[in-house]
Amino acid sequence: MSGVARSKRWKRLLPLLALALAPTTVAANHIPLNRNLQAYLILGLRTTRVSSLKLEPGPGCNVGVNCVPLAGGRGLCGYLHAKTSVIPAPGQMVANQVCGTQSFYQVFANSVCSAPTCAMIGPA
Repeated sequence: MSGVARSKRWKRLLPLLALALAPTTVAANHIPLNRNLQAYLILGLRTTRVSSLKLEPGPGCNVGVNCVPLAGGRGLCGYLHAKTSVIPAPGQMVANQVCGTQSFYQVFANSVCSAPTCAMIGPA
């Protein structure tokens, strides 16, 4: 494999690797981050906004964004906003920055807005 091909492959895996190594906010049982793309109902490339999303419990009910912002860069890369949404067990919210209101089973993020608070994360 040439150096150029390795470099391109590395760049494609970087967002998932950054989320794997980043600090996480988890207030539910210790269940690891699900990296299987087929387990995501919604997977945004840069920014994802959903409103009034209420999922039924079951597999494949994860919502995430696969984008990592540049160091020191500003913008909406990796932003997930879920206004009045309910993600029950075993669902996960995964992004660089997670904002939302209502109820979430697990949140994996580098930063959160004022919501969700710890009271909003956990078994519903």
